[in-house]
Amino acid sequence: MEISNIEQNYNRVFPQNYFFTYIVFSWHQRCHSLVHHIFVESYDIIMAFSINKKPGIIKNILTDDGQFPNSYLPVIICKAALILPEEHAAKIIEDIFKKNNWTNPWRNGIYDYHHYHSITHEVLGVYQGNTIVQLGGPTGITQLIEKGDIIIIPAGVAHKNIGPETDFKCVGAYPNGKDYDIKKGDPDDRPEADKNIKKVPLPENDPVYGNDGPLISNWNIK
Repeated sequence: MEISNIEQNYNRVFPQNYFFTYIVFSWHQRCHSLVHHIFVESYDIIMAFSINKKPGIIKNILTDDGQFPNSYLPVIICKAALILPEEHAAKIIEDIFKKNNWTNPWRNGIYDYHHYHSITHEVLGVYQGNTIVQLGGPTGITQLIEKGDIIIIPAGVAHKNIGPETDFKCVGAYPNGKDYDIKKGDPDDRPEADKNIKKVPLPENDPVYGNDGPLISNWNIK
């Protein structure tokens, strides 16, 4: 009987516990919002500190060799552009690319045969290991790429992993999330591939540095 009276009195003061529920719910929502805000701010700081403002820049214009069209736009290799942790390095690269509207990402290595893309430009961000790539076809240049390097490849430029590689992995992405094709330098690829390449627009942003950076200055993007 006494317990029943207590319950009745409690329900008169807090009908169906609405007030208590409201306080708990409001507190939970505020805490959740604060934690989310702190996480987002912290992650943005991590991404910002991952970007090296003064990377080493290697650029090469690779011309048509008869088999591979290559491009009048230079290949740009940014050495040590990113300072990456041991964990979640690929995720950081993907998010930096995404922030600058280079999306449709993948994680893998680079094909061990000469190939190019005729309908889009491509960026590669190395998040693990190292390897040697050849750019421009069989008579093209070779370059060691390693963790933290960024390689921007214009549409039409042949590229191939020639190794030896050490646990090599990279993230690939494309301006505006463009789909990509794969051309291997077969005789019947052209002239259609050449027509495709001419239609590929210049990207709006550097994949790492946004509206500034080596892509913007070296591709004369205004």
